[in-house]
Amino acid sequence: RTMKSSKKLLSFLSTKIVIFYLILFFLLLNFPAQADDSLQQGINAYENGDFDLAIVKLNVAISEVEKHGLTRSRLDLVTAYKYLALALIGKGQTGKAEAAFQQAIKLNPRLKLNENEYSSKVISLFQKVRDEMVDTLTVVSTPTGTTVFVDDQREGITAPDTGILKLDALIGIRDIKVCKQYFED
Repeated sequence: RTMKSSKKLLSFLSTKIVIFYLILFFLLLNFPAQADDSLQQGINAYENGDFDLAIVKLNVAISEVEKHGLTRSRLDLVTAYKYLALALIGKGQTGKAEAAFQQAIKLNPRLKLNENEYSSKVISLFQKVRDEMVDTLTVVSTPTGTTVFVDDQREGITAPDTGILKLDALIGIRDIKVCKQYFED
């Protein structure tokens, strides 16, 4: 009789543990979905002219992504900061919009806005911020065709004929690494 009750107890506990891990798994899956939902809702609100709602939703998306350190979040953060800046401009809060553009550009120095999609006011503010933060970095390598990393991010390959790669990079001290197979870094 004791053996039978031990098996029942073990079976009961095993079921509870499996249920616990399933709940935990689905909760963890939901964090990226919440950030994605907030991001999309923020973008939709901006596009519908509801700048107040856009600001709230985009701040929630940014907070969720930063709080949970989601791995695919870099692009989402750039998008969220860009739309946050746009919504803030819509509310006349250019100082805060500059700060949001700075965050987006810090995450992606190659970020550009299409002049056909945004007003001259938006383009002008964005370009002002970008010009203060980004400059062209020219890498010349011998041998040619080398892979270039800036701050541990793969940026491209130098041209096979000239050994030159021009790219946008944040102004300041950068860690640059040039690699090619069979050559020392």
